Amino acid sequence: MFYPRATVAQIDLAAFHYNLKQIRKLLKPQVLLMAVVKADAYGHGLKRISQECEKANVDWLGVSCIYEVMKIREVGVRLPVLNLGPILPQETPSVFQYDYRPTITNFISVKKISKEAIKLKRKIKVHIKVDTGLNRIGFKPNEVLSVVKAIKKLPQVEIEGIFTHFANADEIEREATDWQLNKFLNVIEQLKKNQIKIPLIHAANSGATLWFPKSHFNLVRTGTLIYGISPNPKIISPIKLKPILTLKTFITHIKKVPIHTPISYGWTFYTRRESIIASLATGYGDGFSRSPNWGKVLVKGKFVSIVGRVCMDQSLIDITLIEGVKVGDEVILIGKQGKNEINLYEVSEKLGTIPHEILTSISARVTRVYI
Repeated sequence: MFYPRATVAQIDLAAFHYNLKQIRKLLKPQVLLMAVVKADAYGHGLKRISQECEKANVDWLGVSCIYEVMKIREVGVRLPVLNLGPILPQETPSVFQYDYRPTITNFISVKKISKEAIKLKRKIKVHIKVDTGLNRIGFKPNEVLSVVKAIKKLPQVEIEGIFTHFANADEIEREATDWQLNKFLNVIEQLKKNQIKIPLIHAANSGATLWFPKSHFNLVRTGTLIYGISPNPKIISPIKLKPILTLKTFITHIKKVPIHTPISYGWTFYTRRESIIASLATGYGDGFSRSPNWGKVLVKGKFVSIVGRVCMDQSLIDITLIEGVKVGDEVILIGKQGKNEINLYEVSEKLGTIPHEILTSISARVTRVYI
């Protein structure tokens, strides 16, 4: 079969559902699971992954913007969705149109929501964001009580949830996360002392879901885990996960070149021997990094080097030592082939980044195939 783009992200749905079951093992029965599907479900395809979450009885979906809510609703998924990003006053109508829970980070936005809700005779549920140390968005802990009291007076607005986000839950050092958690616990205790009960309390991201069970409260938000990626492979995980993505491309051309032949843009690489060079149908336009590049790929189960600069739509590899390679052969960029593997963690380390960035950099033109 042919693909619209001959670079393919193959998504293993059985592994995806396996990961969801593994995560559930960490949670007490009353703890709900939110699957974070922002950034095109971390590059795995927002629409299909959202549908699979609904099939698996995931409780919530988490996104970062209205665009993502729209795409979820387009495919008929009716799960409750929390927009984890801040809402601007001018975005208020979207809350009613696409039926999602907004995150409240300032009083101006929630007042606008209340005003619109009165007009439409609708009740809107919101979640309050508390900034316990990331210093990004959210109310300071000492502001929360007065803010919650003020919001509770607003007509047609119900505070359904309150949450915070950890800065270091994926690090070996636990002190920073414990410090943030204690700040959040103090906020919750202060609300309780004032007879304020909020139904959903959440703080745990993927790292905290694995390593900080005290932070589970009654809802956890997992992103990387559902895709089979540990937020820190250097820390022992209490559950086994299966990566669900294989990224592959195909050989489009093969040529023999003499020693000292310059390869690709800028002539930054010259062959050191008579070489066989293969062209690949992938480049930085697909998310295959140019500088630094990934270093190696798999052909016929063996590692081969990328040579010359990665181009927007094509890349070049040296297959001199691999026998029997032909045009159309599959090349693995992330995943297993034979006994060898291109590991996402190793690639991210080589590029000086994190697995999330590599996955979310896989461009829209890369074909997603679900198996």
